Amino acid sequence: MHGVKNYLHTIMISLAIKLVSGLIALLVIHGLAIADTESNYANQWRNLIKNNKVGRAKLLCENWLSAKNTLAYVQAHRCLAKVESIAAIRIYQRKDGAGERGERPAKRILEQRLKNVFKYMDIVMKNAPSDLSLYMDRIDLLNSLGRHQEALDYLDETIAITKKTSSLDYWLRIVDKLDKEERYALALKYLSVLDKHYLGDYKIVAKIASVLMSKGDEINAVVYLRKAAAMAPHDPMNYILLARYYELTGKIALAEKNYMRAMNLKSTKAQRCEYGLFLRRFDRKMIEGCKLQRQNCHEDYITGCGTESNK
Repeated sequence: MHGVKNYLHTIMISLAIKLVSGLIALLVIHGLAIADTESNYANQWRNLIKNNKVGRAKLLCENWLSAKNTLAYVQAHRCLAKVESIAAIRIYQRKDGAGERGERPAKRILEQRLKNVFKYMDIVMKNAPSDLSLYMDRIDLLNSLGRHQEALDYLDETIAITKKTSSLDYWLRIVDKLDKEERYALALKYLSVLDKHYLGDYKIVAKIASVLMSKGDEINAVVYLRKAAAMAPHDPMNYILLARYYELTGKIALAEKNYMRAMNLKSTKAQRCEYGLFLRRFDRKMIEGCKLQRQNCHEDYITGCGTESNK
């Protein structure tokens, strides 16, 4: 009798394990199917817009507005927000013949387009509140239309709402973009807004230094560089920035010293690549420089690495 009970107990455990395994597999498959469907909808309209078929993208997405599928419904509004954004930028840039930038007819049309963009975006945000890219899209659009103060105010409001789910690194992307576009004064204004919400964060101090260096203001940049390094001696990027500063000002030995300090920390492949390029550029430790390049740089960036010996 005891043996029968043990046998039944074993069978029940085995069935339970199979049932749980089956449920887990089903959930995984279902999750992958949802992701695949969502990317499927998104890729359809994005590919059309990428190929400059904005009208076709609009028609496609308008058909999804009545869809019972939530994913299609959300992507329809994301797509139409993008379509209206493109139209708004064209009006602002006077590419569609709607009139001069300051004329009333064009201004009225532009305002209506913007209204449509924000209407579609708001619907997406209600259905996908964790999608921070929408906030970024809105800021990018306002900047593209020269509405910089509106964009700054919107960033201020957005961080206040989303701070628990968004990181400083995410918002610093805006500053990086403005820096690349050589819009330094605007980049510094964004850093001022970020400093309000992430008070005293060394990454903001380091980013101010980086923007000032790009601007050519090395005298003020080095003050922030040293401050950032003192605040976060564990972050290799602070020493990379110091190295760039010393290289710019012709102090190559100090540049190398700071690159080496960065290498002794948890440096990234990009940072090790940069150090390798520095060594090759200034004919210092050639073998080591080439080794760093080959291990860390994309092949397009590897320069002059033959059979050099260390100097």
